[in-house]
Amino acid sequence: MENPPQFLNYTKILERKERVIYIDRKSEREFIRFYDFIDGKSLIFNILEVEWRDGKADHRLFSMELHPYQYEEVVRIAEDTGFVTDGIFTDLSFTQFDSRKSGIVLIVFKRK
Repeated sequence: MENPPQFLNYTKILERKERVIYIDRKSEREFIRFYDFIDGKSLIFNILEVEWRDGKADHRLFSMELHPYQYEEVVRIAEDTGFVTDGIFTDLSFTQFDSRKSGIVLIVFKRK
């Protein structure tokens, strides 16, 4: 199987509601990735780019509303369209998925 589809574990993300997810700085540029949680069912993914010049910050904000597909929803859709779940994993080594710990969801399906 080559590169099966993977997606973020939005079940964990929505439960924990950790707003800031990543901060990275390379010389004079910083990138801050964070979520805005909306009504418990959707979210906005943001990247704040900060560029420092002469001690002053200039910034740009990139935002995108996301539908946080949860693995149960993906399984239901697949099974409704003629597939059966063959396993739910957290990586390409097929480590068993844990909805509270895993950051990534990888679902393997077979045709019925």
